[in-house]
Amino acid sequence: MITIAVDAMGGDEGPTVVLQSLSPLLHAFPNLSIRIFCTPDTHQKAPGSLIRHRRVQWVMTSTVVAQDEWPASVLRTKQNSTMGLALKAVAGGEVDACVTSGNTGALVALSKYLVGLQPGLDRPALGTWLPSLDGQHLLLDIGANLHCDAELMLQFALMGAVVAEQVLGNPSPRIALLNVGTEIQKGGDRLQAVHSALMRPELQLNYVGYVEGHDLFADKADVILCDGFVGNISIKACEGLLDFIQQSVLKSNASNIKAKWTAKLLSPFLKKAFRALDAPKSKGAVMLGLVKPVVKCHGRSKSDDWASAIQYAYHEVQSQVAGKVAQRLANWGPM
Repeated sequence: MITIAVDAMGGDEGPTVVLQSLSPLLHAFPNLSIRIFCTPDTHQKAPGSLIRHRRVQWVMTSTVVAQDEWPASVLRTKQNSTMGLALKAVAGGEVDACVTSGNTGALVALSKYLVGLQPGLDRPALGTWLPSLDGQHLLLDIGANLHCDAELMLQFALMGAVVAEQVLGNPSPRIALLNVGTEIQKGGDRLQAVHSALMRPELQLNYVGYVEGHDLFADKADVILCDGFVGNISIKACEGLLDFIQQSVLKSNASNIKAKWTAKLLSPFLKKAFRALDAPKSKGAVMLGLVKPVVKCHGRSKSDDWASAIQYAYHEVQSQVAGKVAQRLANWGPM
């Protein structure tokens, strides 16, 4: 049995969308159990079928981490919040993984302190899967570390390579560095230092050099590296563009009969494309570098997004990705 801790509090859409995602998952995965961390009020309003389900456990607390709270304050005062208790359950081996849509900074701080990092790592990284016409690739970091030195970026590359190898089945995933150009002289001193480090032969990384912003959805790499500042802005710019396109299509439908019928004919293809482009929201972000899996849902996640994120955590446990990352890091030795 694989048990996933679900922090039902903290998302923009409230706990209802979280609870709506669980019954279909429990039906689809007989080997899955869920431990829900929520407020007493949320439990009281929950569907009776979930309250009575034999593979659902409930842990209640009135303490919740707000989206605008400082990580240091949360670390000092809210370890017994829904998020903190869920991560404690992971750390204590009571559950196998955690899924939450709570405050990113607080999640990074609590995860590092309560769950712990793999030996030899300095910080966890947040990664998400972006689509391309030929598959998908991992972008990291997307917000856990706003400022990264070359050593930290190198650690991200090593972790990303192992995760991509496991998820994509590629024994030699292509690693690229996001930059303002592909020319060798582009980028500041920090990017130049990362570029040099990634080419060290003893690491045996399949480093393919720089990629640019317009390559984020191209099949040029299996892992694209950037700091959390650049990664977070990139992801949110993509989300904004997707929202703009969707609203533009709806507006055209309302004002033009020809556009309405064209959109209707293209609707199945548009829906498929929008769903693919919405992958960072629907699949969530995985926290790399921890000793146990932690998945971060988007704050605006709907019930189907929660279901996808929980499934991702489930498969991470099944594939023993965290253990394989630890083994590979040990083989690489000191960086």
